[in-house]
Amino acid sequence: MARTQTWVTTTGSHRRLGYSLPDPSGQNKTLYIEAMAIDSEASNALAATSTASNVSTPSAIGVGGTNGAPINLAGTRLCGFILGAAWTAGTLGFDVSLDGATYVPLYNPVDNTIIAYQVAASRGYSVDPALYAGWPYLRPRSSVAQTGGATITLAAQVV
Repeated sequence: MARTQTWVTTTGSHRRLGYSLPDPSGQNKTLYIEAMAIDSEASNALAATSTASNVSTPSAIGVGGTNGAPINLAGTRLCGFILGAAWTAGTLGFDVSLDGATYVPLYNPVDNTIIAYQVAASRGYSVDPALYAGWPYLRPRSSVAQTGGATITLAAQVV
């Protein structure tokens, strides 16, 4: 696929980049990407006043259990997780809740299937944060009973 890249406009610290890409019909379409340069003083001031961009929260599934400890996402959105070494092979999904008391499995709105990930111990996985938007509480759910007490560390973005 041929692609051309050109700087469309340059005004001070503002840049507009244009990519010309052919679509399936053979016609060229242009994608614009806006960029802005920030001087080091402004960058330092921005860094000093910004809030955390991500957080991690541990959860665990006890020996013989399939559900992990509930997590209050408190203004964050799930974007990944890391499984501990004691994970017993099986899929991992997340139940969601609006009130922190009643949990239901999370379904994919595209194909109406329960969202579950084929996972292995001691690995990290990314998830689509859009699937978890709007859910203030979640808890991990394993497809099999955990034999060693599995730890799961959730990575979340501040929204």
